This record gives sequence, C-alpha cells and structure tokens, in this order.
Amino acid sequence: MALGIPDEYLLIVGTLEPRKNHQNLFEAIQILDRRVDLPLVVAGRRGWDDELILAQAKALATKGRVILTDFVADSDLPGLYSGASAVVYPSWYEGFGLPVAEAMASGAAVVTSSAPALKESGGNVALYCDPSDPECIADRIVEALTAKQQSTEARDARQARAREFNWDRSGIALAGVLQQLEAERIGAR
Repeated sequence: MALGIPDEYLLIVGTLEPRKNHQNLFEAIQILDRRVDLPLVVAGRRGWDDELILAQAKALATKGRVILTDFVADSDLPGLYSGASAVVYPSWYEGFGLPVAEAMASGAAVVTSSAPALKESGGNVALYCDPSDPECIADRIVEALTAKQQSTEARDARQARAREFNWDRSGIALAGVLQQLEAERIGAR
C-alpha cells in the first residue's frame, strides 16, 4: 500500500463531516503532542460541512500531526487498519459503526465514543470516550497504546468480537424481527 504513511500511526476512517467528530479528535491530537508522538492518518473523502474540519486537518498536517489520505480503496483498508497503533472513532452517532468492526477484525486497538451503536459494535473490547471531551479522547488513546491493549490477548479478543458480526447472523436476526412485526400486525387486526 503506497499511501505515504509511516510505520506507526493513529487512524480514523470515515467521511469528513461534523458527525464523525474530527474537530474534538484534532484537539485531542494537540493534547497528545505532549505525550504521544504518532501522526493521525485521516482516511476519508470530503463530506458535508467539511470546510472547518479540512482547515484544522491541514493546519495539523503542517506540524506533522495529521496525514490526509483522502479516499482509501476497500482493498487497502485491511492493511491500513492492521498497521495502525490504534484506530480512533469518536463519532457523535452511527447506525452501526462499521469502522469499529473493521478495526477490530484487524486486531487493532480501538478508541470510540460512547454512542449506543458504537458500544454495541465494540462490546467489552473497545475503549470508550466522551465524544465531547478532547482530554478524554486523548486519555483513551494513551490507554490504547499500553502494553495491555497492544498484547496478543487483547488483539485476539478484538478479532473474536469482530467475528460475531457476519451476514448470516444478521440475516437471521432481521428475519426474526420481521416475523415478530408481522405477528404483531396480524394480532392487531
């Protein structure tokens, strides 16, 4: 993968838009400047209302703290995730949190927000932060870089959690919900 990134880095994957909470993550990166010397790789296309996000990213890029990659092909994402020292995803809200599941599948340490969908995705193997608190985001990043979170056992636990999400299981669960709704609709007649 030729994205021009160093061997060690933090990673966020997702469209540049306010709900992904890049601004508070960028503040956390500035806080970390005193504690962690890893750049944040920002992989994602431009999105809606992204001008301030892009301006902040470019300002941090001039200091070597952020690397903007723009779009990354699906075929390159597994390598990008598995090479990250930690994946950070402090989104305000999500429907599921696919980047969290993808990061766990690679075994990467994951820092994510306490949004309900992300807690559902990350289970007991992700590290959670208050998305409104850059200091909390920074603290969880530091924790993600500890020997305990970087251990083989922690990596294996994250990969096991990711394996819980598969299309067969999702289809069965969806069919069950649809059957229940149909039964309730018939019962309401």
